[in-house]
Amino acid sequence: MTAFLARSLGSSLEGRRLLADLRRERDLTLNVLNNLNEGVFVADQAGTITLANPAAEELIEVRPGQRLPDQLRAIVAAAGHGGEPTPWKGRYLAIRRALLGDAQDAGAGVIYVARDVTTDLAAQQRQSDFVAFVAHELRTPLTTMRTLTSLLANEDTPAVKRAEYLGVIATQIERQTKLVRALLDLSRLEAGHYELPMDLIDVRDVVREAVAVCQPLALAKELEIQVSLPSSEILAQTSADGLQQVLINLLSNAVKFTDPGGELGIACAVAAGHCRMRVWDRGIGMTTQEQQMLFVKYASHSSQDGREGIGLGLVISKLILDQLGADIQVRSQPGEGSVFTISLPLKTIDSSTPPAATPSPGKDDPAS
Repeated sequence: MTAFLARSLGSSLEGRRLLADLRRERDLTLNVLNNLNEGVFVADQAGTITLANPAAEELIEVRPGQRLPDQLRAIVAAAGHGGEPTPWKGRYLAIRRALLGDAQDAGAGVIYVARDVTTDLAAQQRQSDFVAFVAHELRTPLTTMRTLTSLLANEDTPAVKRAEYLGVIATQIERQTKLVRALLDLSRLEAGHYELPMDLIDVRDVVREAVAVCQPLALAKELEIQVSLPSSEILAQTSADGLQQVLINLLSNAVKFTDPGGELGIACAVAAGHCRMRVWDRGIGMTTQEQQMLFVKYASHSSQDGREGIGLGLVISKLILDQLGADIQVRSQPGEGSVFTISLPLKTIDSSTPPAATPSPGKDDPAS
């Protein structure tokens, strides 16, 4: 009798443990399903949905107890098991399906896994467009140079024309060099192999050097780069080379998108432990959509007046500033110009030197 009771008690305890284990596994499975970004839902052979996680309810708008929408049933049937992207209510979904149970089981249901690939497809398209754009940018100068070298080989070409052709070839070589350098910079930055030596610098010196580099470009368009710097030092532990590259890119863009006789400039100030550098212009400006794509890799840019750019300069600038712990913001309106603001943390600064006062916004600064 005692042995029987002991066995019965043991069986009861074992049953409770098994039941507790099953509950834990059920709770774990539900927790995983409820936190998946992919939509998971199950439908029986009649097409009635028996299970749907929150992502499925949001992505596809299906709920347990409902029938599979006819449109969705057709899409899934056409997609088969491959999970090819398919349009669904303004988005693209990749839907995979599999039978639950044996293939010979007439009552087996079907489990579906849906993933929103809209962003992925957009990124793939940008990359494809970018490759095509780079190929065009490389091919066009080569075609020009091939034509001009043929003309130079002709002994009847006048000396004046030879000098002109050589000047065009030199310009195209420089254009190619800049593009290849930008591609290499982007590759090194993404791989973490782009060295930015950090030193204690006066930010004002970097600003002056960047302005000096861009001044000839401005003068060629009858533009003057207006510079506003505080009288006291702005000391920062950062990379002079990296910061200068960013400022040159911003200033050269400001020159490019400002018509002859227009206004542009750079202003520097210190506030709340940060150096704020504003590169501004009263050029053609940008739409909200154009601003959203400025720092997106593989996005080639074309302005409202048809001036195009490969878009690498700003992407590289953003990656450099990320390494320096700095931030960049942009404000722009079509026809009114643009303002790029860099906020650089002053990690090392002489506490005995009072911070430079923020210059009052003037008529020459659209940030006002």
